[in-house]
Amino acid sequence: MTPHKGIGGIQTPEWWVVQFARLAEEGFFAGEPDAPLAIRLHREAVERGDETTEWEWVAEMYERVSRGKPPVTETEYDELKTWYLRHDMRGVSNVNIRDALINCYSRGRRRMGVTDTVEKLRALRAEHPELQ
Repeated sequence: MTPHKGIGGIQTPEWWVVQFARLAEEGFFAGEPDAPLAIRLHREAVERGDETTEWEWVAEMYERVSRGKPPVTETEYDELKTWYLRHDMRGVSNVNIRDALINCYSRGRRRMGVTDTVEKLRALRAEHPELQ
């Protein structure tokens, strides 16, 4: 899917709700299994006056789709994090990944930057097929 021109910049939270819903209806987020939940939670957060909760999750999905990157689900993130922590002392240690996991985890896996962390974890796990 190609990026949508004209979306972005400083907009109201309500504008983002409408845009994300429109994109979802157009099938833009079809490859993101967690998108329906993320979009719904974002809308609900805005409706209750919480302008930032869940926005990063949907915005991160938007960036992935726009750049043609594979989806990242919460389940995959949790599985990769568990794998990494289980094998951290067995030669797969990476201070940048550890830092990203700690920072993403403390802020939640629904935040900006999780795509980069998951891509690094995917590559690291592919380099170590002997570790399950």
